[in-house]
Amino acid sequence: MTFMRMKNMLMILVGSVYSVPVAISAINLFIPSALESVLPLLGPALCIAFVYGMLFMNLLFGILSVFTKQPLYPDDILLAKLCLIPFYITSVVSFTLLPMLLGPWGIPLYFITPFVLLFTWQIMICSSVHSVAWLILMRRQKRISIPQLLAHTLLQFIPGLDIFDSFYWYGKHLQWKTTS
Repeated sequence: MTFMRMKNMLMILVGSVYSVPVAISAINLFIPSALESVLPLLGPALCIAFVYGMLFMNLLFGILSVFTKQPLYPDDILLAKLCLIPFYITSVVSFTLLPMLLGPWGIPLYFITPFVLLFTWQIMICSSVHSVAWLILMRRQKRISIPQLLAHTLLQFIPGLDIFDSFYWYGKHLQWKTTS
Protein backbone atom coordinates (compact mmCIF):
# COMPACT_ATOMS: atom_id res chain seq x y z
CA MET A 1 0.00 0.00 0.00
CA THR A 2 1.66 3.20 -1.15
CA PHE A 3 1.00 6.79 -0.24
CA MET A 4 -0.27 7.63 -3.74
CA ARG A 5 -2.68 4.70 -3.72
CA MET A 6 -4.23 5.91 -0.45
CA LYS A 7 -4.50 9.44 -1.81
CA ASN A 8 -6.10 8.19 -5.04
CA MET A 9 -8.58 6.04 -3.13
CA LEU A 10 -9.64 9.01 -1.00
CA MET A 11 -10.10 11.20 -4.07
CA ILE A 12 -12.09 8.47 -5.86
CA LEU A 13 -14.35 8.29 -2.80
CA VAL A 14 -14.86 12.06 -2.94
CA GLY A 15 -15.78 11.87 -6.63
CA SER A 16 -18.02 8.85 -6.26
CA VAL A 17 -20.03 10.46 -3.47
CA TYR A 18 -21.32 12.99 -6.00
CA SER A 19 -22.38 10.22 -8.40
CA VAL A 20 -25.31 9.16 -6.20
CA PRO A 21 -27.36 12.40 -6.39
CA VAL A 22 -26.41 12.81 -10.06
CA ALA A 23 -27.73 9.32 -10.86
CA ILE A 24 -30.95 9.92 -8.95
CA SER A 25 -31.49 13.32 -10.61
CA ALA A 26 -30.77 11.94 -14.08
CA ILE A 27 -33.31 9.19 -13.64
CA ASN A 28 -35.98 11.60 -12.41
CA LEU A 29 -35.32 14.05 -15.25
CA PHE A 30 -34.88 11.73 -18.22
CA ILE A 31 -37.15 8.80 -17.37
CA PRO A 32 -40.61 10.12 -16.51
CA SER A 33 -41.94 6.71 -15.55
CA ALA A 34 -39.05 6.00 -13.17
CA LEU A 35 -41.31 5.65 -10.18
CA GLU A 36 -43.36 2.93 -11.85
CA SER A 37 -40.49 0.48 -12.19
CA VAL A 38 -37.69 -0.81 -9.98
CA LEU A 39 -35.16 -1.13 -12.83
CA PRO A 40 -34.25 2.60 -13.04
CA LEU A 41 -33.33 2.51 -9.36
CA LEU A 42 -30.52 0.10 -10.21
CA GLY A 43 -28.22 2.98 -11.28
CA PRO A 44 -28.35 4.85 -7.96
CA ALA A 45 -28.15 1.54 -6.08
CA LEU A 46 -24.95 0.64 -7.96
CA CYS A 47 -23.53 4.11 -7.23
CA ILE A 48 -24.30 3.70 -3.52
CA ALA A 49 -22.73 0.22 -3.54
CA PHE A 50 -19.60 1.64 -5.18
CA VAL A 51 -19.43 4.45 -2.60
CA TYR A 52 -19.68 1.92 0.23
CA GLY A 53 -16.94 -0.17 -1.39
CA MET A 54 -14.71 2.88 -1.59
CA LEU A 55 -15.66 3.80 1.97
CA PHE A 56 -14.55 0.37 3.17
CA MET A 57 -11.28 0.59 1.22
CA ASN A 58 -10.52 4.05 2.65
CA LEU A 59 -11.22 2.89 6.19
CA LEU A 60 -8.97 -0.11 5.64
CA PHE A 61 -6.15 2.00 4.17
CA GLY A 62 -6.52 4.57 6.96
CA ILE A 63 -6.22 1.91 9.65
CA LEU A 64 -3.33 0.14 7.89
CA SER A 65 -1.46 3.43 7.52
CA VAL A 66 -1.13 3.55 11.32
CA PHE A 67 0.85 0.31 11.22
CA THR A 68 2.91 1.16 8.13
CA LYS A 69 3.63 4.68 9.50
CA GLN A 70 2.73 6.24 6.13
CA PRO A 71 -0.48 8.26 6.64
CA LEU A 72 -1.74 10.90 4.27
CA TYR A 73 -0.52 14.42 4.89
CA PRO A 74 -2.87 17.07 6.31
CA ASP A 75 -3.00 19.00 3.02
CA ASP A 76 -4.43 15.97 1.19
CA ILE A 77 -6.90 15.27 3.99
CA LEU A 78 -7.98 18.91 4.09
CA LEU A 79 -8.48 18.92 0.32
CA ALA A 80 -10.77 15.88 0.57
CA LYS A 81 -12.73 17.45 3.43
CA LEU A 82 -13.12 20.74 1.55
CA CYS A 83 -14.31 18.92 -1.57
CA LEU A 84 -16.98 17.16 0.49
CA ILE A 85 -18.42 20.32 2.10
CA PRO A 86 -20.98 20.90 -0.69
CA PHE A 87 -22.13 17.28 -0.32
CA TYR A 88 -22.53 17.68 3.44
CA ILE A 89 -24.43 20.94 3.13
CA THR A 90 -26.67 19.66 0.35
CA SER A 91 -27.56 16.42 2.09
CA VAL A 92 -28.17 17.97 5.51
CA VAL A 93 -30.11 20.98 4.24
CA SER A 94 -32.16 19.09 1.69
CA PHE A 95 -33.25 16.39 4.12
CA THR A 96 -33.85 18.60 7.15
CA LEU A 97 -35.28 21.81 5.67
CA LEU A 98 -36.94 20.50 2.52
CA PRO A 99 -39.53 18.37 4.36
CA MET A 100 -40.55 21.44 6.36
CA LEU A 101 -40.92 23.53 3.23
CA LEU A 102 -43.00 20.90 1.47
CA GLY A 103 -45.50 20.70 4.31
CA PRO A 104 -47.56 17.50 4.36
CA TRP A 105 -45.96 16.31 1.11
CA GLY A 106 -42.56 16.33 2.83
CA ILE A 107 -43.54 13.83 5.52
CA PRO A 108 -42.11 10.81 3.59
CA LEU A 109 -38.72 12.57 3.51
CA TYR A 110 -38.58 12.52 7.31
CA PHE A 111 -38.34 8.72 7.17
CA ILE A 112 -35.34 8.92 4.83
CA THR A 113 -33.53 11.67 6.76
CA PRO A 114 -31.82 9.45 9.39
CA PHE A 115 -30.38 7.22 6.67
CA VAL A 116 -29.09 10.19 4.67
CA LEU A 117 -27.50 11.73 7.77
CA LEU A 118 -25.91 8.38 8.65
CA PHE A 119 -24.57 8.05 5.09
CA THR A 120 -23.16 11.58 5.31
CA TRP A 121 -21.49 10.87 8.65
CA GLN A 122 -19.99 7.63 7.32
CA ILE A 123 -18.43 9.56 4.44
CA MET A 124 -17.00 12.05 6.94
CA ILE A 125 -15.47 9.22 8.97
CA CYS A 126 -13.42 8.15 5.95
CA SER A 127 -11.37 11.32 5.87
CA SER A 128 -11.32 11.43 9.68
CA VAL A 129 -9.64 8.02 9.84
CA HIS A 130 -6.77 9.40 7.77
CA SER A 131 -6.56 12.41 10.11
CA VAL A 132 -6.44 10.18 13.18
CA ALA A 133 -3.72 8.05 11.56
CA TRP A 134 -1.68 11.20 11.02
CA LEU A 135 -2.30 12.29 14.63
CA ILE A 136 -1.09 8.90 15.90
CA LEU A 137 2.07 9.27 13.84
CA MET A 138 2.62 12.75 15.31
CA ARG A 139 2.19 11.26 18.79
CA ARG A 140 4.77 8.57 18.01
CA GLN A 141 7.17 11.32 16.92
CA LYS A 142 6.48 13.12 20.24
CA ARG A 143 5.15 16.23 18.47
CA ILE A 144 1.83 16.14 20.33
CA SER A 145 0.78 14.99 23.80
CA ILE A 146 -1.73 12.30 24.68
CA PRO A 147 -4.42 14.84 25.74
CA GLN A 148 -3.95 16.63 22.40
CA LEU A 149 -4.26 13.31 20.57
CA LEU A 150 -7.48 12.44 22.40
CA ALA A 151 -9.03 15.90 22.00
CA HIS A 152 -8.25 16.19 18.30
CA THR A 153 -9.35 12.61 17.66
CA LEU A 154 -12.72 13.47 19.20
CA LEU A 155 -12.94 16.63 17.07
CA GLN A 156 -12.34 14.59 13.92
CA PHE A 157 -15.60 12.70 14.46
CA ILE A 158 -17.84 15.75 15.09
CA PRO A 159 -19.38 17.14 11.89
CA GLY A 160 -18.21 20.66 11.15
CA LEU A 161 -15.49 20.68 13.79
CA ASP A 162 -13.49 18.14 11.80
CA ILE A 163 -12.90 20.73 9.07
CA PHE A 164 -11.70 23.38 11.53
CA ASP A 165 -9.46 20.81 13.17
CA SER A 166 -8.06 19.85 9.77
CA PHE A 167 -7.25 23.52 9.09
CA TYR A 168 -5.44 23.65 12.43
CA TRP A 169 -3.35 20.59 11.62
CA TYR A 170 -2.63 21.84 8.12
CA GLY A 171 -1.22 25.02 9.66
CA LYS A 172 0.81 23.00 12.16
CA HIS A 173 2.08 20.76 9.34
CA LEU A 174 3.26 23.82 7.37
CA GLN A 175 4.88 25.24 10.51
CA TRP A 176 6.71 21.98 11.23
CA LYS A 177 7.76 21.66 7.60
CA THR A 178 9.35 25.12 7.54
CA THR A 179 11.16 24.69 10.88
CA SER A 180 12.68 21.28 10.08
